[in-house]
Amino acid sequence: MHLRRESGCAMGKPRVMIIGLDGAEPSLMFGPFAPLMPNLTALRNRGAWARLRSTTPPITVPAWVSMTTGADPGMLGLYGLRILDRSRYRLRLVSPDDIRIPRLWDRLSAAGLHSIVLGVPPTYPPHAIHGEMVSCFLTPSRDSDWCSPALLKDELVRAGGPFIPDIDRFREISEEKFLDRLFDMTAQRFAYARHLLDTRPGWDFFMMVDMGLDRIHHRLWRRFDPSHPRHDPDSAITKRLKRYLALLDENAGTLMERADRRTTVLVVSDHGAMQRQGSVFINEWLKTQGYLRLRSEPENPLPLEACDVDWPKTRAWSTGGYYARIFLNVQGRDPEGIIPFAHLEEEKAKLAALLSLMRPEDGTILENRVLDPRAIYSAICGHPPDLLVHLGNLGWRAEGLLGVKEVFAIADHGNEEGGANHGQDGIVIQGGDGIGSRGDRGTADILAIAPTVLDCLGLPRPRSMIGTRLEW
Repeated sequence: MHLRRESGCAMGKPRVMIIGLDGAEPSLMFGPFAPLMPNLTALRNRGAWARLRSTTPPITVPAWVSMTTGADPGMLGLYGLRILDRSRYRLRLVSPDDIRIPRLWDRLSAAGLHSIVLGVPPTYPPHAIHGEMVSCFLTPSRDSDWCSPALLKDELVRAGGPFIPDIDRFREISEEKFLDRLFDMTAQRFAYARHLLDTRPGWDFFMMVDMGLDRIHHRLWRRFDPSHPRHDPDSAITKRLKRYLALLDENAGTLMERADRRTTVLVVSDHGAMQRQGSVFINEWLKTQGYLRLRSEPENPLPLEACDVDWPKTRAWSTGGYYARIFLNVQGRDPEGIIPFAHLEEEKAKLAALLSLMRPEDGTILENRVLDPRAIYSAICGHPPDLLVHLGNLGWRAEGLLGVKEVFAIADHGNEEGGANHGQDGIVIQGGDGIGSRGDRGTADILAIAPTVLDCLGLPRPRSMIGTRLEW
């Protein structure tokens, strides 16, 4: 595979192509996956590459939005896949309307440049830009309005079949069915991409995200991790996964072949992946520490919003996920708050100390990373958690359920489906005119991607972009 030296578009104009691989883990992509993915390896050999330090927390939605705005999660007011509704002690899914800072394609549209945006979270519902937008894995169904302009839907269905936003129930279906749907989803995503590139020759900016690697890591991490107790390199499933990597690489190569010599090509991921050591039922832990009170215990495991919480006696609550968000119940801020605002910092410090000392009955030291959003972000917008916790430095998953009768659950490595947590670092590979063979550049920052794109296209960096371009 070689970057094309001529194209049907306006020859010689600078363009940027971004191929996003959600969840691509650098220790795999730059290690054992490399021989299976010759096109991406060739791009590395003739360009520059690095680990890409993700946002804190390294969660899909804030990470992709930070990458495409150059703003950190605090500035964006995005601290996960969901946004807090303080009036009800509940969270709701993020939508594009929650993003107040223009993303790359919005800035490029204002400058009269043509963008093709495909599957970049969160883009449901899609909105009008100067170009084409196909929404992301948050699309409720293929019957939803998943592209802009709306007339594009029939065109894409003819090119690649009915839209597959994600793999339904990917943690529950059989491994074989999961892999069938994985192949179909990725093949279609790239078929849409090729069609758009071939039929819109005047494009200036192209960005797509494929969710396949992320879904593999969360469902079948043990198949790739040699240190996992259930790793089996010779199984039929592992061999099929290797064929998937070859397919993914082949498809990425077909896009790079559509890039001329003045196109900057970036291959990126929003975060990495790592073996899950266990789960912490964080609300159960808060209950044992006297921070959370229930009027009645659920008979079966239930999410917090389905439980009878005694809010006038509750001082803190949390949400589950790849990290834990801790919310204190503050007077004048929360509906039934009980902690005086003047005591908030003192209460946060006490709870942070307890979280740092948390450990299972066997004495395992979790090495929790307890962070105050106001200390780690350049600004605070929206409804941030009072504390955010990387349990076991991201090795342990937070679970928000109550009624489980336990706080710590060591990962069941006898389970056939050993999955992964998010890792802090993703990947970045850059190739194109003027890059040259620079090799391994160590670590870059996710906030560098947006200013790099603007610089490559000859546009100024706005003040809201706190990062600086990739310097190889």
